[in-house]
Amino acid sequence: MAEDAVLTSHVLDTAAGVPARGMSVNLYRLDGRDTVLLGSKVTNVDGRCDEALLKLANAAPGRYRLEFGAGAYFGGEGVSSFYGDVPVDFSLTDPGGHYHVPLVVSPWGYSTYRGAPPDRTPSDTANTLQAGSKVGLEETPSGSMTGAGLTTHVIDIAQGIGAADLAINVYRMRSGPGSRIPIGRRKTTGEGRTADWLIPGGQLEAGSYELEFHLGTYFKATALAMPPTPFFEVARIRFNVDDPNAHYHVPLLASPWSYTTYRGG
Repeated sequence: MAEDAVLTSHVLDTAAGVPARGMSVNLYRLDGRDTVLLGSKVTNVDGRCDEALLKLANAAPGRYRLEFGAGAYFGGEGVSSFYGDVPVDFSLTDPGGHYHVPLVVSPWGYSTYRGAPPDRTPSDTANTLQAGSKVGLEETPSGSMTGAGLTTHVIDIAQGIGAADLAINVYRMRSGPGSRIPIGRRKTTGEGRTADWLIPGGQLEAGSYELEFHLGTYFKATALAMPPTPFFEVARIRFNVDDPNAHYHVPLLASPWSYTTYRGG
């Protein structure tokens, strides 16, 4: 999250529903047929690295590879993994931007995507931003988003950006008539987050909840080619809260034709 960060990552262990702590992350520069190791990190308790993988001072346009040590990580947990190292190749075009490349992984599958940067949005056509520039500064949630409560983050993976101004309804689920009890409504910021908790600490209860993401309205307002009737008008995500004193983070990765969710960290 530092101002000079160009490349960051976040690894989530979806087999356990927790951040992947202690996984190795190697960064390579792909130079023709040569693969040059630029650095090695190990994820912390949050599944992140303590420092940026690339900073403004050493970033350059080109092709890169992140190699995540998933096999060793799951082996250390006593689980046999189908995968060994997970290589993710990508192109960095704007060394003044911030690129976030998360990995959502289990012993039997993984997913990656271009995440929404927390400060400097990268440009895929320009590489002239100067070190320390704040071009593309996005709105961030107010106050602390740690501790007990419910949060989300919506990524538009059709465009590789945070899904801004997307409406989210929050419900408490109960059995019988009137099973959905409205709790609140939020709209996402420029990062695809919300400025306030979906449910703050002290108001979260054990039980079932539903998040209703209004994808159809959001994608109709974008420059993407859309049918008259959206294939997914809404995405409904139902989940259970066992511990009201925990932090529940429920991200959504969405396009006009698909969406994915998981318990984040």
